[in-house]
Amino acid sequence: MKGRGMADEPKVVNADPTKTFFISMLVRDISLVPAIVDLVDNSVDGARRLRPRPAPTEASETASDSPRFEGLWINVRTTEAGFEISDNCGGIPWEIARDYAFRFGRPDDAPASPNSIGQFGIGMKRALFKLGSAFSVDSSTTGESFLLKVNVNEWAKTKKWVFPDVTYEAKETSLDACGTVIKVKPLHPSVSDTFTETRFRNNLTLELARAHQATINDGLAITLNNVPINVNVQTLLSTDQLKPARISETLDADTDRPVHVEIVAGIDVSSPADAGWYIYCNGRLILGPDRSEVTGWGEGKGKTLPQYHNQFARFKGYVFFESADVEKLPWTTTKEGIDQDHRVFRAVRPRMLEVARPIIDFLNALDSEKDRPPRDVISLETVVASAEKSGAVPITSVGSSDKFVSPPRTPAPKKPQTQSIQFSRPIAQINAVKKKLKVSSAREVGEKTFDYYFRRECDDSDE
Repeated sequence: MKGRGMADEPKVVNADPTKTFFISMLVRDISLVPAIVDLVDNSVDGARRLRPRPAPTEASETASDSPRFEGLWINVRTTEAGFEISDNCGGIPWEIARDYAFRFGRPDDAPASPNSIGQFGIGMKRALFKLGSAFSVDSSTTGESFLLKVNVNEWAKTKKWVFPDVTYEAKETSLDACGTVIKVKPLHPSVSDTFTETRFRNNLTLELARAHQATINDGLAITLNNVPINVNVQTLLSTDQLKPARISETLDADTDRPVHVEIVAGIDVSSPADAGWYIYCNGRLILGPDRSEVTGWGEGKGKTLPQYHNQFARFKGYVFFESADVEKLPWTTTKEGIDQDHRVFRAVRPRMLEVARPIIDFLNALDSEKDRPPRDVISLETVVASAEKSGAVPITSVGSSDKFVSPPRTPAPKKPQTQSIQFSRPIAQINAVKKKLKVSSAREVGEKTFDYYFRRECDDSDE
C-alpha cells in the first residue's frame, strides 16, 4: 500500500524559499555602509516621486532657478543603541507599502515608479535585517499614515510571509510634514560595535557623498548624526576657447519607457585622484571616478584610447542614464558597479570613446607644448591658465556641443628616434679633448666628437 501511495504522488520538487535565507544569508552579499546607503536610496526615491523630473521636451518650459530638491532632507542617525533614518520626502503610499514595498523581490504587477533607484525589491529588507532584530516604519502621506512594527525573530518562527503588526489611519497631513521614519532597535551586537567606530562614520560619510553627489547638488540635504553631507559641485572648465562636449541621446525611443542618456566631458583642474569617468543611473553614482578598461582606457591596446596616466589628470567625463524602467539601466543589484554586458551600456560605450578622444588629443598637445612652446600662437598652457582663472562652471551650466572644442593645433612632428652611446676612456685623454673642444663635461666630449666625425665622414643622405 505504501509503495502504491508514493507512486500516486505528483512528481514535483519543492522550491519554496525559507525565511532564514533572507534573514541570515542574503545580508552577507552586502556590507554595512552600502546597506545604509540602500535605505537612503529609498528616501531619495521618495524625493524623486514627490518632485519628478520634467520630460526632456518639457524641461526648457519648466526650467527653474531653484534646485529641484530644495527644502527636502534626509537625516541618518547611528548610535550604539540603534539606527534611525527620517525624511520629509513625501512618505510611502499605503497601497505601495501593503502590496509591494515589503515584498521580497519586485512583483510583475508593481506600479511604475518613474526614474526610481530602488526597484529591485531587495535593498530595504536586506538592510533592515542586516542592522538588527526589530524595526519599525512610520510613514505619512497627505491622505494616510501607517506604523509597521516587526520583530524579526518572532516573524521567522511563523509560516506566513506577512508583517501583521500594522496601524493604519486615514488622515490629512500637510505636504511639508509628510515623510518616513525608520528605526532599528536592538541592533545586532557587531553592528552596535561598528557604529562606535570613527572610521565607519567617515566611510559612511564619504559613500553617501559619493553615491548621491548629483542629488545633493540638486538641492537635497542629507545629514549623518546632525552633520551635513557636503559634496563638491561637479565642474568643468568652459570658455570661448575651451568648450566641453555635451550630447544627449534617447534609446528605445519608440517605447513607453525609453532610456535617456547624457554625456558631458571636458577638462577641469588637474587632480589625479578625481580624474576619469563618472556613471550615474537615475541620479545614483554607480561607477567613478573610473580609469579602467571598463570605460575605455587602454582600448585597442592603447591605440583607440591610451591607458590612463597622470598626463590626463584634467580629464572629467559624466554619463547620466535615466529611465522609468530600471531593467533598462546598466547597474548591478548592489548599485556598486556597471553591468558591462548590458545592451544599453554596450550601445553607449563607443560614444564615450568618441567624446573622450578629442580631449585626450588636447591633453597630449598641452603636454607636448611644455617642451616646445609655440612662437606664433598663444600657448595651450596659457589658454588653460586663463580658464582656471575664470573659474570652472557647474556641468549643469554646460551648453550642448557635439564634441570638445579647443584651439586647433597641427600635430607635432614625430621626434627622430635616438639611442644612447656609452663608452669609457682614460680620464687624462678625456680632459685633453675637453680642453681642445673648450667644453666642461664628458657628455659634451662624446656629443661633439660624434658630431665632428658625422660631419666629416657621413653623407647627408645617411642622416
